[in-house]
Amino acid sequence: MDFLSGTAVQVVQVLVAALALGAGLPAMFALGLWARSPVTVDGRVLSPGPARKALGLVCFGVVAVAIAVGIGYLVLTGHRG
Repeated sequence: MDFLSGTAVQVVQVLVAALALGAGLPAMFALGLWARSPVTVDGRVLSPGPARKALGLVCFGVVAVAIAVGIGYLVLTGHRG
C-alpha cells in the first residue's frame, strides 16, 4: 500500500508542475499583456494605471525568472537532447 500512496503523491506532483509550467507561464504572460494594454473608456484610449503597470511588470518578471531558471538548469546539468 505504501508503494501505491507514494506513486499517487508523485503523480500529483508531476501534474501540478505540468499545469504550472505548461499552462501557467503562458497564462501569466497573457495576464501581463492585458495589464499593460491601453484601456478604452467612452471611446478614449487611456494608458493603464500604475497598479496595472506594476502587475504587468510582476507577471513579466515571473516569466523571465522561470525562463532563466530553465536555461540555467539545462546548462548546469549538461542536458543533451
